[in-house]
Amino acid sequence: MRNPTEYVKMRVLAAIDMAGGRTITERIRQVSALTFEDEEGRRHRFTFRTIDAARQRGDGEAPKG
Repeated sequence: MRNPTEYVKMRVLAAIDMAGGRTITERIRQVSALTFEDEEGRRHRFTFRTIDAARQRGDGEAPKG
C-alpha cells in the first residue's frame, strides 16, 4: 500500500477539527471510523493511535496507512 498524500493527511487533521465531541479523544475516535479518498481514488483508513500521533507531532507528518 502506498503512503497517503499530503492532501489526505490534511483532510484527516481537518476532520478532527470538524468532528463532534466534547474532547479531542472523542473527535479522533469519530475520525478513525471514516474512510478518506485521495486524488487518485485510493481509499485510506487510519487508526486512533495513528491519527493521535500525527496530531501530536503537529507538523503535518500524518498517518501512514
